[in-house]
Amino acid sequence: MTTSPRWPYSFTTGVQEPGRQNERRSRASVYKPLFRVVIHHGYNDRSGGLCPDFQIRPTPDSILLMQAQGLVFKDEGIGFSIYIAENRVEGLIDYLRRRAQLSAVGKGIEYWTRLSFVLMPVNPMFVGITALPIDTNPTVVNLYAANSSAHWRDGMLLLAPGGAMSSEDLYRTTAANFAMQVETSLDQVMVTDISGSVVLIQSPPKNADDPSPASDKPLMPSFVQVDLSSLPLGLYRFEVIGPSEPVSNPPPLLYTAAMPSVPLCFLDMLFTCPARGMDGVYPVPDLFVGGMPIEPAAVGNITYDLHFVPRSTWWQYYIISQSGEMIDLAIEGKGTHFQRQAQPVRLPTGELATLFNAGAPLPMRQISPQRFTLSGTRRDANGRENAIRVDCLPVAPPAPVWPGPTEKPGDAQLTGISEMFVYV
Repeated sequence: MTTSPRWPYSFTTGVQEPGRQNERRSRASVYKPLFRVVIHHGYNDRSGGLCPDFQIRPTPDSILLMQAQGLVFKDEGIGFSIYIAENRVEGLIDYLRRRAQLSAVGKGIEYWTRLSFVLMPVNPMFVGITALPIDTNPTVVNLYAANSSAHWRDGMLLLAPGGAMSSEDLYRTTAANFAMQVETSLDQVMVTDISGSVVLIQSPPKNADDPSPASDKPLMPSFVQVDLSSLPLGLYRFEVIGPSEPVSNPPPLLYTAAMPSVPLCFLDMLFTCPARGMDGVYPVPDLFVGGMPIEPAAVGNITYDLHFVPRSTWWQYYIISQSGEMIDLAIEGKGTHFQRQAQPVRLPTGELATLFNAGAPLPMRQISPQRFTLSGTRRDANGRENAIRVDCLPVAPPAPVWPGPTEKPGDAQLTGISEMFVYV
């Protein structure tokens, strides 16, 4: 039987008094999970698919919010948890109601209060073993997910929109300050957050030495210096607007930062359903439902699953003879067939190797189920022949992984090539 944890620290005292203990004080140090995020990766079959490859941190604004609401963050190694003191649940609900904002499209009030987290990879081989573009650079792009896309599938509450994080969840990242090109000096850049609310409008810089009105100046291309430093880290959309109508919609950007290392993933976790009828699964029940007040017992205990899919690679075996000539070589096994290249290839070492190419990509695993056997014949200088047999060839290592074959559309980025060198 599990019980709620009693933390050695809390945002309330939790000191017991002599005699009958005050119920409010006794609950002050009893925490329950508001929500958890468990990270899974199909490569990690040694740990049952659990993924220990990230260090996770709340964003600065989220830390301040957690301190104010008595929330505790815990990095679980394979994900993270947010705990709330039982005596603070009703206060959190009241806070969310007070933080309600008018809908950006004029459809009543909405609740967009959220916590945000950055996931920093601690495994330098993570991109190589994951079904992401092989050139994914965390300083340029990051993955993004929010529980507004959470959905149930096969008994699991999946956080990624497509079930697992993929190239479709990548967004270009930005620092707080950057320049955005606009068509004319009359254009402005309007910035909206995930709620659709306008949070910033910025214009091209004015020339103090030119007193003429902007409308009298030639309509030349210009730049707007966008400054997001006053905003929380997160996903923002941009609209370039002219004097009378929208001009263009640049792609969204993910405003993030190293804490302390460069992140690869950004999560927005809303407390409750933000807009009436919106999809998603949230730790606080729907505040749009009228009638009876929300019972504290109905809040929390939500576990989200964040999934990553292992990369599949085209396996290549280079077979190098340590003595004599090898003939009639073949590789057999379940999962794919291997085609022997007609001519030997010369390695950077100067050695000649017989190259076998897999007919289909195979998923990478810590403990690969693939078992391939090499057979053939060795002929020495005197013409004598001996059988060659290697019952268990090596399997694809986690690194290096090279870009996939360019002649197969899409494979060069989302798959890769794994090379194995076998001396016999």
